[in-house]
Amino acid sequence: MINFLPQIYENELLYSVIARYQRMTGIVSKRALVEDLFGRIIKYYSSLFPQYIQSFVDLYILEIQEQFLEHFPEQYLKMMQSTIDPEKPSNWLRLFVRNNGKNRSPLRHLLFMQFLGVEVDELFLSDDIKGKVHVFNEHSPSFDIESRRLEWLQLIKENPDANRSQLKEKGKGLHTWIYRHDGEWYEKVTPRMQKRKKSETIDWKQRDKECLKMARNAVNAILNRNGKPIRVCPSNIRRVLGVGSWFNNEKLIYTNRYMQDTKEDIDSFSIRKIKWAIEEMIANGEELAPYKVQLYAGFGGGNKEVRKLIIKVFEDF
Repeated sequence: MINFLPQIYENELLYSVIARYQRMTGIVSKRALVEDLFGRIIKYYSSLFPQYIQSFVDLYILEIQEQFLEHFPEQYLKMMQSTIDPEKPSNWLRLFVRNNGKNRSPLRHLLFMQFLGVEVDELFLSDDIKGKVHVFNEHSPSFDIESRRLEWLQLIKENPDANRSQLKEKGKGLHTWIYRHDGEWYEKVTPRMQKRKKSETIDWKQRDKECLKMARNAVNAILNRNGKPIRVCPSNIRRVLGVGSWFNNEKLIYTNRYMQDTKEDIDSFSIRKIKWAIEEMIANGEELAPYKVQLYAGFGGGNKEVRKLIIKVFEDF
């Protein structure tokens, strides 16, 4: 329900009066504005009724938010449990300045009074009550420039490898204040993106020799490992060595050639698995049969090509 009306100027349009009213009260929703003004919802609006008031409100709230964040350092707001995310439409400050009927924290009332430069005694003891008045104040920073500089230098010290974008992200409110009010000093002390050092030249011939030796050791480890066999192939060689895809670099000529030469084809690997399964079953005193060997080796029972290989291995035995 409407509880005050802005001063109406001579020859002022209703559009202008309502727009100033919405801006003063902080009401965002047009539906809520109509209900606040007229006490009910109007389903059909006249073409003369204001329809584009939202931009006035957004501009007003954003201006308050920007000045508020310049006035108080982020660390201070964090200590007061009143941090503000400027990108969040529903942060506490935006909700605070709107006439939405919600309870407001006493602490945040005090913060906002401090922002406006109003003393508590002055607010409650004054007989000169004007109601809601639209006022723009020039706010001077609460904290001196030296303390801001020290805080920024400390942030740089704690993040020696951070570039400007990363420092800005870590100290959002502080960065904005320093950049705007102390830009020349900011440029002098804030590090720019460091150029990457050129990597040392690699002796690929020597690297190839070293990698070839590693690959041979890996193949021996695969062939002589205990338990169920694994296939000799480049991916398993890298896995045994614990190295990445760089091991396949085309400049490692002899290493790549060796890995391709030693790579097991499917039949060779299957025969090696079959022989392992037979030896294991004999050691465990189990009955040998092609079907049981096939299952023990992990091929499943329906692979006819593997069954032929098992029978061939049996004949060789």
